[in-house]
Amino acid sequence: MKALGISERRGFHRLISQQIHYSLQARDAENELVPISIDQGVGILVWSPLAGGLLSGKYRRGQQTPEGTRHFNKWGEPPIHDENKLYDIIEAIVAIAEGHKVSAAQIALAYLLGRPAVTSIIIGARTEEQLIDNLAAASITLTAEERARLDAVSQPVLLYPYWHQAKTAKERLSKADLSLLAPYLEGYFRPRVTAPQNRKPRLSSCTGLLAAWRRGSKMNRRPLARLTFVDNGKGPPHCYWLKILFSCEDLWMVPARRRRVSEEE
Repeated sequence: MKALGISERRGFHRLISQQIHYSLQARDAENELVPISIDQGVGILVWSPLAGGLLSGKYRRGQQTPEGTRHFNKWGEPPIHDENKLYDIIEAIVAIAEGHKVSAAQIALAYLLGRPAVTSIIIGARTEEQLIDNLAAASITLTAEERARLDAVSQPVLLYPYWHQAKTAKERLSKADLSLLAPYLEGYFRPRVTAPQNRKPRLSSCTGLLAAWRRGSKMNRRPLARLTFVDNGKGPPHCYWLKILFSCEDLWMVPARRRRVSEEE
């Protein structure tokens, strides 16, 4: 973004592509690099789309690592953070490949070629046979169901602030934002739980703190501020925050169900 800003401000030729690592095994780029490309009209050139050969179909769960391969020699890149998830991804790729009667590598490459902002991929074939096989991926069209299956099995954990944006700002998300957040907007968050209508709302986890505030000396310090309710208008309608100040350094913030409290309380 800084380079794009400088080029526009000084009248330089604009960057038109970024070369990044991106694969079904490592979708970290979807957090920032892919949305930036969509927003700024920059293409993506992917390196190591088969994750150093991990997605080629040669590596299978419970089987010995093939001799002569990178990972047999402890290549170690890209890093494997979750081996079980990696094999789940490989098994899904292999199953789809069998349906198309093609190699697993072709399915992994075809998936990337259909991702937003991806304009091309760099293949690292070591033999003519691998080169011919990889090039054939350009002619494969994955169905929506197949893409959904690969999306689901490889879906990374949504990091902050993205889960917060999906929860509180989904009406204001741009096309670039949705490239990451769209899969999480349906069924990702737990449904809101409200108190039964025939039961009075009760304070939840703040009961102990509220009692301590009322007694004052429970924690051997005198409260410096009264119990107040804070509502920033952004949280769920049934939730406020209880704010209790026990000293200049201690500010306790705990969620509670909505309840009116008089000054006498």
